[in-house]
Amino acid sequence: MNFSLNSNAITSTKADCLVVALPEKGDWPTSTTEADGALGGLISKLQKAGDVSGKNAEANMVPLNDQPGAGCLLSAPGKTPTAIAPASAKR
Repeated sequence: MNFSLNSNAITSTKADCLVVALPEKGDWPTSTTEADGALGGLISKLQKAGDVSGKNAEANMVPLNDQPGAGCLLSAPGKTPTAIAPASAKR
C-alpha cells in the first residue's frame, strides 16, 4: 500500500481510502470541514450521533458508496492539532 499526503481538494482526490483527522475538541481543521462537506455532512452526523468522538488514538473506518474513495478512515489525534494535511492511500 502506498501512502501520500496532499493538499488537493477531497473531491479531486482519487484514493482507495481517505484519511481524515477528527479532533476531540475545538474547531475542525479546514481539511476535515472540506471532507465533511464533500461527504454530505457524514462526519458531523457520525459525531453528533456519538458514533465517533475524536478522542486520542480512536480510529473509525467508514465504508463509502459513490464518494471520492472506497472508504474513509477517521483518525483522532486528540486535542485540536495546529495543522493537518489530508492523506490518501492507494494500493
